Amino acid sequence: MPDETIKRRTADAKKAAKAKFKDMKFDIINSDNHIFCFVASKSGIYETKVRVVVDEIKKEDIEIIKSIKILPNQTKEIWCRPYGSRGWKIMEFDHLNNLVNS
Repeated sequence: MPDETIKRRTADAKKAAKAKFKDMKFDIINSDNHIFCFVASKSGIYETKVRVVVDEIKKEDIEIIKSIKILPNQTKEIWCRPYGSRGWKIMEFDHLNNLVNS
């Protein structure tokens, strides 16, 4: 798939993921897109750092996420929008890098 198509699909996926979090009453803080795309926080007591990818969650995505240290009241998530789907594959990790949800 051409690079521009992937960039556009990734941008659309990021926008959709942010909208999901906003619907759940999270505040969104944009990030630099190198590791995380955005941070979603709720009531100042819960925070998750979100990486958005398209097609598949690669081993490299998991390694990147696991390399970042977070606090006990935070989680790290990878949201993947598979090609041709409107749904999500989600992997969530706690501060000890345990898989919480997939």
